[in-house]
Amino acid sequence: MKKVLLIGAGADSIEHGDELDAAAFQVASVLKEQGWETILIDDNPFSFTLDCPDAIDHACIKSLTVENVVATIKQYHPDAILPTLGGRRAFELIQAVSETGILQADDIELLGVPEATIRQINNPMLLGKTLHNLNVPTKAISKVDNYVDALEMVQRVGYPIIVRSVLPKGAGWRSLVHDQDELKRAVATGLRQSRSGQITVQQSLAGFKEIEIVVLRDSFGTMMQLACVEDIDPIGIHAGDSIAVLPAQTLLDREIQDMRDTAFAITRKLRIVGVNHVQFALDQANGKFYVIKNNPYFDRLTAFAATATGYALQVVCGELYAGKTLRDVHLDHGYYKHAAVTEPVMDHVAVRMPVWPFAELPDADWQLGTRKKSTGTMIGVGRSLTEAMFKAISDFPRIEQDSRLAKQDQLSDDELVQLLIHPHAGRLFTLLAALRRGYTDDELTELTKIDAYYFACLRQMQAIEDALKGHPGDAELLVKAKYCGMSDESIAKIWQWPTTKVVAMRDEHVIHRTFKELEPSAGEFDQHTNVFYSTYEMEDEANPSPSPTAVVVGTGPLRLGNGTSCDYFVANTLRELRDHGYQTVIINDNPSSVTLAPMLARKRYLEPLQSENIRAVLDVEHPEVVLIPASRHELIDQLGPIAKNIQIAEIPEDQRPTSLTVGEPLDSFNALFDGQLIYPLGITADLQSTDDLSYQPTAQRFPARLTPHDFALLEKQGGQAISEQKAPGLYQVVFVRRFDGTFKQLLVQHMPLPEIAFLSKVLKLNLPGITVRMALGRLDGDALNEALVPKGETKMAVYRAVFPFKSLHLVHEKPTINRVLGGQMQFLSDDDFE
Repeated sequence: MKKVLLIGAGADSIEHGDELDAAAFQVASVLKEQGWETILIDDNPFSFTLDCPDAIDHACIKSLTVENVVATIKQYHPDAILPTLGGRRAFELIQAVSETGILQADDIELLGVPEATIRQINNPMLLGKTLHNLNVPTKAISKVDNYVDALEMVQRVGYPIIVRSVLPKGAGWRSLVHDQDELKRAVATGLRQSRSGQITVQQSLAGFKEIEIVVLRDSFGTMMQLACVEDIDPIGIHAGDSIAVLPAQTLLDREIQDMRDTAFAITRKLRIVGVNHVQFALDQANGKFYVIKNNPYFDRLTAFAATATGYALQVVCGELYAGKTLRDVHLDHGYYKHAAVTEPVMDHVAVRMPVWPFAELPDADWQLGTRKKSTGTMIGVGRSLTEAMFKAISDFPRIEQDSRLAKQDQLSDDELVQLLIHPHAGRLFTLLAALRRGYTDDELTELTKIDAYYFACLRQMQAIEDALKGHPGDAELLVKAKYCGMSDESIAKIWQWPTTKVVAMRDEHVIHRTFKELEPSAGEFDQHTNVFYSTYEMEDEANPSPSPTAVVVGTGPLRLGNGTSCDYFVANTLRELRDHGYQTVIINDNPSSVTLAPMLARKRYLEPLQSENIRAVLDVEHPEVVLIPASRHELIDQLGPIAKNIQIAEIPEDQRPTSLTVGEPLDSFNALFDGQLIYPLGITADLQSTDDLSYQPTAQRFPARLTPHDFALLEKQGGQAISEQKAPGLYQVVFVRRFDGTFKQLLVQHMPLPEIAFLSKVLKLNLPGITVRMALGRLDGDALNEALVPKGETKMAVYRAVFPFKSLHLVHEKPTINRVLGGQMQFLSDDDFE
């Protein structure tokens, strides 16, 4: 048996969310099936993979440092290391580990990418030389360590230019520079941010079309193109903040083929095995293109491409890392024999829509540029671009949509033009406002550099809305609006009807959804991925799952508050339901979510998390159980009357019920309540914030430092408070520890999801699974006692929340719980604890 060490991605951040943990889970599961012993090092408390014995044999919860990776290598002696699951940070970490000499001394192989390739990816100058030798067109770039040399480079290529730090401290830093004053500031900042005291000065290709190609290669050199994705926004706006469309809509075939050939040549030269994501800038005036970035690792784009095409990318990559070739990979679960070596084709359109934390950070600078600012993404899938666009935005809160549109309508013409030229987050609303004011497609293309084709799509969306405004109750218009992807809620708002009246009209005229299976041969071969999306056509390709069936509603895109602890809980829920014989069905519109992994859900529906979409799924599946996030109160209320003979259970709150910030220490008694008995899980202590010297649940220690007397006191009082609750579940009783040594009970609440994830790892218990079993009536007192015995020694640990302030250039923002983006945890020694 071979051993492989997987490098994790660390805390959720602006740069990545759930997509890397989702890839790690699937790849590790395949490697383990192939007979490999798997080791994962990571410090993300919200990582599902760390807790999943189906994928990981040895979970090492440690900070991602050179010292910890070296120590892990010495402990487990892996035969190979896989760095492609941890993003760019893992590449930088492995290069530093390699420089210690341990890889050569222990004869450790790197899977997916050679060491020389990692060095080139980490050094743009080295990669540029390789691309130059391949005659690949690239933008001019120079590495400098002072202002004079930077200015000399600018004089050669002209403004605008991009300044980046080499080996940046923390998250990557870059700046788009338009004049000499901005250059001085960018050079000074970039040098401060660089660990090597160097920056790169690059020619800017702002305004060109951005194209992203995903390539797959095996160890024999066989290659295939997985996807060609077109970003609606041009170069100059980070690809993660752009609306992305698959397949590409406005390219000529020769343009696609030329970029495909270039992506193949780069992948071959770098000797990449597995996935490679190549980004291009295309000048449509002359058809010339430039390579601007190469990512030979999993990222949000590869997750979107795999979800949108139905191609089992992560599973296939796991097979390739294990030594197979594309021709040798035989996918099960309904795929035909050579599916792995057949390039995907699509009979549908997928749109990826970014999500920004406007509500949580209203004072942030939301001007878009080369630095990513969105936190999550939503996917819309339809038979047309218009339908996919409508579905991609339908999960935005209605209040937020109305608010953004109202703000755009209040702008003067000059202000609107400035926003078109210098776009801000949520620019879709700006484009719609400009169309309403009569701007032509050519004018908007000149101002925004967005292809006119997309304005035609937006005009079609507006035309449907305008037609509805003049004809409330028109059945033909209702059919057209639904076929184009409009939600019942949007139609009801235009007609000034209650949503229930629109639903009743649809039922009366038999305007019902049908479901299409999303699979990578577009129906050419008889294969079944069990991934579905809805539309309004005659043929329905979805059939009920065998009984018993459980439908789980996902938590949607990554938003500020609890990071991916929501997905952690839902993924564990799916696994527990699967292990108890349920046919698991997930509904989610987050293409990066680990909950969409085929190992967890038998069927997956890529649908907005709206009641009408979920109702349609329930009409197909006829489940015995439906689990819904407790925070979606409106959804639970809407489904309750129609979900007859279905048990509706609530997933714990994905947003904290109460925000606490006090000046005295906080201790929380945690326990599980089965409706009669209390099962204590220990006491956590909130740590003092270094920013405002307050105590709040953004940093915690387990166990709390208490005397035996105080511990017994809080356990008794906490148990009494929980016993008075009406429903079973995981609870937390929060106490304030006064400076005179006494305690005051502040509140009793359902245990927040971050604490569930943290305590699950500290106690080595599957707390989500236990709560699911309890809700299903699969646990009596004895079984519950047995399930709550920690699997191994319980150690002291700390948890610290991670915030997006540095990435968004926010200086004085308060680190409150509704602004949490991710988390880090570590176990402590006795010396650390003291």
